[in-house]
Amino acid sequence: MDYWYQILPDLARNGSTAFATRISPFNSSEIRGEQYVEQLKEVMAITGAKKLNLIGHSHGAHSVRYAAGVMPQHVASVMTVGGANQGTIVASDVMRLANQTGTSELLNTLISSFGNVIMWAQGLDGQAFPHNALAAGHSTSIEGTAEFNQRFKLGLSLSPCGEGKYTDQGIALYSMTGNQPVTNPLDVSDAAMKALDLLSASKAGANDGIM
Repeated sequence: MDYWYQILPDLARNGSTAFATRISPFNSSEIRGEQYVEQLKEVMAITGAKKLNLIGHSHGAHSVRYAAGVMPQHVASVMTVGGANQGTIVASDVMRLANQTGTSELLNTLISSFGNVIMWAQGLDGQAFPHNALAAGHSTSIEGTAEFNQRFKLGLSLSPCGEGKYTDQGIALYSMTGNQPVTNPLDVSDAAMKALDLLSASKAGANDGIM
């Protein structure tokens, strides 16, 4: 399974040197951020580059912002794509339900097992990247993301879905996302996004089903 399907080859064809990092599918923003930073250091050692352009999708938005926060001197730009920069009501609701029903540990086991399947599908050792679904859920919840944003403010918009700084500490900042949950009726995941959109829109306003 190629998470970044055809994106790396396309970037290479257009003159970029691109790397896809590997981090725990489910863990806290801080754990994933540290894993990301270590791999960025490897990329700099391999290429000799002094600065990198970072792209993060979904929870990966926290990873690129974490890296920009702890090693800004090595970051040229940050782009978040469909990023959980304000958290997601879906994660908040799931965490609240798990706590109320006493199913937190069961949820952690099931989702962490799914994380191992994801790693296996990518041909990677699932044990090499620890999973903690509860930590991931808290980190991507509205409440957990608010805590993260207090420490890593770089790249945040000044208002919900509004504009933020275009540059900060010499780092160019970009953010983009889709504007509807259904983009391809043949994609089975779009049905899930639409269902989540219907469940969360009344609470979170405009979203793509999760973000």
